[in-house]
Amino acid sequence: MDSKQDHRGAELYCRLASIQSRQLDFKEAKLNFEKSYLFLARFDNPTQKLFNDLNYCEYLLLTEQVELAIKKLIDLVKASQEAGLLETKIHALYYLSKAYHLQCDLQKQSIIDQEYQSNLLQLELEAQSQLINDMRWFENYISKQMNHIVLMSNQIITTISERQMQKSEQQTLDFCLYINFVTQEAYYFQEKLALFSKKILVKVLLYLIKNHKRQVDSQELYQAIWKKHYNPEIDSTLRVNMIRLRALLLDSQHKKLITSPKRNTYQIILPKSYRILYQDLDQKMKE
Repeated sequence: MDSKQDHRGAELYCRLASIQSRQLDFKEAKLNFEKSYLFLARFDNPTQKLFNDLNYCEYLLLTEQVELAIKKLIDLVKASQEAGLLETKIHALYYLSKAYHLQCDLQKQSIIDQEYQSNLLQLELEAQSQLINDMRWFENYISKQMNHIVLMSNQIITTISERQMQKSEQQTLDFCLYINFVTQEAYYFQEKLALFSKKILVKVLLYLIKNHKRQVDSQELYQAIWKKHYNPEIDSTLRVNMIRLRALLLDSQHKKLITSPKRNTYQIILPKSYRILYQDLDQKMKE
């Protein structure tokens, strides 16, 4: 905690002294620089020391202590170079150029200006490189976020689809008899039927359903499905297929669904609640 307070004190007094020196209040500036260095002596922070030295060199130039400023600035340039603090070095070179200008040493000023421009260009290149790296990081971040959004969207869509499917299945089971000729699904009292294994039986069932309010003569049914005349004395095709259809409808024993009110007639007796879907027609019927 004391180290943090000392660091804060050194920084604040240094900044205050720098402002005062630019306002030409050199007496107060000197006192605050001394206080800043006192705080700085309590902890080891090379970066803060370079920051103090840079501002103090500006104070020396403003108070026309050029020789001392040049000496400190030369040391500051070397120390900044060793610490890898390019920005601090560039500021030190700038003040050193001003110092040589005050001494009218144009040759040394020219050398320092060249080094200053070279380091400034290096700083710009590093900034551009950092910007490119930041942009790449940002692109990667956006890409990851988009992938995450796509993944979450797919999960949401999957969840919605599953819920809709569950709802659809529940609605299906709400009917005593449910037959869907489009998806080839059939349920009788919530038990799934293997109804669509024989196409000819499906045709028979469909015909009976469409005519469920009346008795269908075997001759009419045979003609509608097989497209030829029916002779029950020699042809057992219809009887055999009706037995198979009743078995698939789990109705072979009770004959509650497909009845024979009269000889050689058939009628499908639909339960109180049922749903029949065929082609694009959705029929909901209740009796």
